[in-house]
Amino acid sequence: MEPYLYIMKTRMMKALAYRFDVLTAVLVQCFLVVVTAFFWIAVYGGRDSAAGVTEKQMLTYTIMSGVLSCLFTINVEIRISQSIQKGDIALDILKPVNLFGIYLAEDTGNLLILLFQNVLPLLLVSALFIQVPVPASALLLLLFIVTAAISYLINWLLSVTFGMLSFWLIRMGPLSSLKICVIRMLSGSIIPLWFFPEWLRNILAFLPFQYIYQLPLSIYIGKLTEQETIFQVGVQLVWLLILYGLYRLMQRKVLKNVMVQGG
Repeated sequence: MEPYLYIMKTRMMKALAYRFDVLTAVLVQCFLVVVTAFFWIAVYGGRDSAAGVTEKQMLTYTIMSGVLSCLFTINVEIRISQSIQKGDIALDILKPVNLFGIYLAEDTGNLLILLFQNVLPLLLVSALFIQVPVPASALLLLLFIVTAAISYLINWLLSVTFGMLSFWLIRMGPLSSLKICVIRMLSGSIIPLWFFPEWLRNILAFLPFQYIYQLPLSIYIGKLTEQETIFQVGVQLVWLLILYGLYRLMQRKVLKNVMVQGG
């Protein structure tokens, strides 16, 4: 673990060096959360609840969605694409550490920095201009943290598996942007899925997207019953295993091709 911990430390130090980028990202994220919160206030228009969720719960959902969006900043696709374009990928594979373990360590180090640099200012701004995003209970807060960690792994596995397509497509820019938009729209990050048509919700229940954002956020605000929580957390774990298996399959295929072709 020592090499990966060193990589995490290096990534954290690098993130601290670019203060202007950090300030810009914080301001943009705070602006988006505040605007989205005012949008939901206008949508509710003084009504007590909509789709079984109160206005206060919806605002908490919006704030914590912004928090997860900050933390779920993953750069593995860019790293893979850059290594391929520069021709460094073959040499990287020969290093005495797992290449994708390096990418995960970098993203984890970035997450730890974002937790303090971006999330804390976002929570402060939200508390001043919207409300304090209090969880439904201490137990649900703990469960939120656990499911959010699993969500991060699901999101990372989706990103690294998608990023490995660079070995065949070379440039992933437009496809990566499309993937991000699809995940944000179908995961409940922007609009909770309980506002979607029932037929679409039934389809999305069989896809991994809602288990990235909506599940931990629904737990945080107390939207789910105990049975719904147990079932959806079980489905989330199943998707984690499925995506890990897909990642391992893609990894073996990619490494085999690189070793045969020489990069």
